[in-house]
Amino acid sequence: MSAKISVIIPFYNGAAHLPECVTSVLNQTYANLEVILVDDGSTDASSRQAEKFRQRDQRVRVLHKANGGPGDSRNAGLAMATWEFVAFVDHDDRLEPTSFAQLMALQERTQAEIVMANFFFYVEGEEGFQVAFSKDDYFEQVYTPMEWLAMEYTRDFGISECFSVPWGKLYRRQLWDDVAFPVDQAAEDDFTTWRVYLGAERLAFMNTGLYMYRQRPDSLSARQNPTEIFTLAAVEKRIATLALLGLDVAPEIEAYRLRLLSHRRQMELHDAQDVVTYKTVCHTLKMLEKYRPGTTS
Repeated sequence: MSAKISVIIPFYNGAAHLPECVTSVLNQTYANLEVILVDDGSTDASSRQAEKFRQRDQRVRVLHKANGGPGDSRNAGLAMATWEFVAFVDHDDRLEPTSFAQLMALQERTQAEIVMANFFFYVEGEEGFQVAFSKDDYFEQVYTPMEWLAMEYTRDFGISECFSVPWGKLYRRQLWDDVAFPVDQAAEDDFTTWRVYLGAERLAFMNTGLYMYRQRPDSLSARQNPTEIFTLAAVEKRIATLALLGLDVAPEIEAYRLRLLSHRRQMELHDAQDVVTYKTVCHTLKMLEKYRPGTTS
């Protein structure tokens, strides 16, 4: 019998896109699913839309909860998930009809605990798609956690973006037993997905677009300051954990330096009043230049 997948879709006031998203999941050619809709305190019609899906399809479960943000909603969905594999889908995105079928086929070929595919952008307002690869760029690859961590900053085919996001993947549910999304961070996935990778033995990637990510001008990420998305704390936690495990942290230190430069630039552009943070950033950059030859600030 085919493996079962728990699909977690958090949403907050998502009436404009939730029906298209959920329909794309329910219409998958791979039908052995449970769909967990987590209503994060919505005040628009999306709460009623979710209930209509539950009435029409017995695979749909709905949780209505107080507003707590994306991390809190994903954690609530994980607490409800009971099947072998877990997938996350953002409420304003969409899956290709064969997404889960192709990912499960990859899992069966590789026996990987995490299987992943690439994605493509839909740019709202421009009504067009952006893709970082072509059909001729297709490949499949199995990685150890360390090999996949080394791909974190790879710009080819948009793999760097695939690395950090929680969606576009199937995970063995047990990998999340000791991992939770932070509820007090704007970029909760940047603190989380790499922890799950460390717990796996094999990760498999296929370079084809199975997930449509919608770029909206009114989205939270579009409104945020870049420093709120690319936080210093996320890289600091990775450096500390990888160093504790005796692993190579050189790529993370370089990423940290680039984020420090970005934070300093943003604070200078916006005349930030947080003097302590500004001086800490400047001091860290100077010490990196002093003690790590070849770096510049």
